[in-house]
Amino acid sequence: MKDFLYYTLIVLVISLIIMQPNCLKEFSTSPLGKIIFLLVIVSFAVGYKELSFLILVLYICLNISNYEGFVEGMSNNDFRKENCKNNKLKKGTNISNIKYKNKKCNPCDPECKFTMTTSNEQLKQREAVTPKDSKDSFIIKESLKDTINVEPFSNIVENMTALDEH
Repeated sequence: MKDFLYYTLIVLVISLIIMQPNCLKEFSTSPLGKIIFLLVIVSFAVGYKELSFLILVLYICLNISNYEGFVEGMSNNDFRKENCKNNKLKKGTNISNIKYKNKKCNPCDPECKFTMTTSNEQLKQREAVTPKDSKDSFIIKESLKDTINVEPFSNIVENMTALDEH
């Protein structure tokens, strides 16, 4: 019976890792949720190391979507609740992951239409504008060494001087 309960808990935790329900995400970010996760992980660590590890993975998966203070998939209303006061942005609010629908506007204004960009979109945009290191680029000189049909530059110069003599 003990093994059945143990394996049932493992299947339950794995399914929670896969589904990541929003109510569990919100709970895991609260102070009480953090304490409970810590207590469960520590208490299972003594006798059930695999289950303890899976619960730790669950906790990490639930909290990994936080990026620069914003949660992936955050709605406009959630953004306004957390970052606006009297239709103005709170000091220190980073709005780098806002993508405006029509034109740039005050995100605290209910008439302003925008979406929250995901972390992947932001990383792609950052990579697109980041300069490439020249050390990583392909060197043509090295690839030409193995080519049979390429005439060395010294031969070209010799042929040019030969033409000048005639």
